[in-house]
Amino acid sequence: MDKNSVKTLRQKLALNRPALIAGDYIEAGVLMAITADAEAADCIPEIILTRRAAHLSLHPGEAAFPGGKQDPTDKSLLATALREAHEEVALKPQQVEYLGALDQRITRSGIRVSPFVGIVPADYILTPNQDELDCIYKVPLSFFSDASNVQWIEQEYRGA
Repeated sequence: MDKNSVKTLRQKLALNRPALIAGDYIEAGVLMAITADAEAADCIPEIILTRRAAHLSLHPGEAAFPGGKQDPTDKSLLATALREAHEEVALKPQQVEYLGALDQRITRSGIRVSPFVGIVPADYILTPNQDELDCIYKVPLSFFSDASNVQWIEQEYRGA
């Protein structure tokens, strides 16, 4: 990701006012970590994703951003996302250049998730916590901006 792309992303997120969802929900924070190397012109930005461990009771085997439920000791949902990213993929919070927040979402299990965007060094070594994850993988950011890669599938869950 070149310096201009990072600058544009930073500007857009600075102006973004994330949609917040009212109500009494369990809170979670996730980190949309984008790899970048401002010094390398040929660095392809990627999004870090995980596959949740098959033995987990909530969302087993699903693709996810690093993150999880808020602990009472977390000072904010951003702190939650950074703590969880460290626990799940060994990403140290000081390695994340925070850019901004995105709209909150409610999971199918009724958890309100606050996503945060950050830039991390492209060469940072990630290590999966095998108690929580089956694997870590990266997908080029460009994949998500290609409309031919988007599918909408409506699926019934627990009768709804």
